Amino acid sequence: MRTPWLILFTLAAVYQVAGSRGDQSEEFQECTFECVNTCGTADAPMISLWNRIMLWSCHDECKYKCMWTHQESSKTPMQYYGKWPFKRLFGCQEFFSVIFSLGNLYAQWRGYRQFSRINSLVNSQSYPWSFLVWLMYTLNCNGWIWSSVFHARDTILTERLDYFSAVALVMMSFLYSIIRVLEIIDYEKMALIATPFIVYYAFHIGYLHFIKFDYKYNMIITVGMGMCFNAVCIYLGATRGKHYRKAMIVGFAFILAGLLEVFDFPPMFGLIDAHALWHLATIPITKVWYDFLIEDSVSYAHGKKQKLDEKY
Repeated sequence: MRTPWLILFTLAAVYQVAGSRGDQSEEFQECTFECVNTCGTADAPMISLWNRIMLWSCHDECKYKCMWTHQESSKTPMQYYGKWPFKRLFGCQEFFSVIFSLGNLYAQWRGYRQFSRINSLVNSQSYPWSFLVWLMYTLNCNGWIWSSVFHARDTILTERLDYFSAVALVMMSFLYSIIRVLEIIDYEKMALIATPFIVYYAFHIGYLHFIKFDYKYNMIITVGMGMCFNAVCIYLGATRGKHYRKAMIVGFAFILAGLLEVFDFPPMFGLIDAHALWHLATIPITKVWYDFLIEDSVSYAHGKKQKLDEKY
């Protein structure tokens, strides 16, 4: 499960494109200007091996150096370029967000591995939504990979790949929830329901990439679909059998975890912020999600077998 599954309150935390209080200060701008002028000379700031590996330039190093110089001289924490200042570790811009994103990637791999093994034992053909689960798994892995890359090194390319991947996985999860709650097992009907999702995704990416990269619009769409997914999970748990309660737990858990994005705060020790903690919170939620999928496939297979036994 990926970052965009937040509650609507996260709209208050939409990424700011305009300059922030920190980078608009004269002290910061003068420091950066003077430092950049030394690039290419003997007085240029030293760039560590890890920062070179992560492709940080002299200009980037100047902004980073001046940001922390200005931050330490200020009495209150400030944002720079729409973000809180982070201390780099091993060249990573937001080290713990990278680590927790990789933790989610591992949780996805482990969860799907267990699902595949158990699903094969009960006959995978008996669970008609196995292919959708595989798609969700694939898109989630892709999303967490790009989340790791983006938090390690924030560029226009990595940002867009992270955002586009996030929209895809949330849309796929919402699509699965619709098909599952309606218990559609016919592949033609599945394709019919999936078509408008695919068309809209193409429009969404095309608009953001070629017309305008609108952060607010992207957040509204992503959060909206995430909320719909949560609502379906809660509905399943409230109206269906016992094992569906884990789906309800997932729905409520994502809503509660989303509160971390609402109560934003400067990074503790310059390393861990609310967003990183949100990434941490989604790791155990992912385990519960796959526990639900495993129980769902087993329950569906047993139910199908029981119907066949009764018939013959």
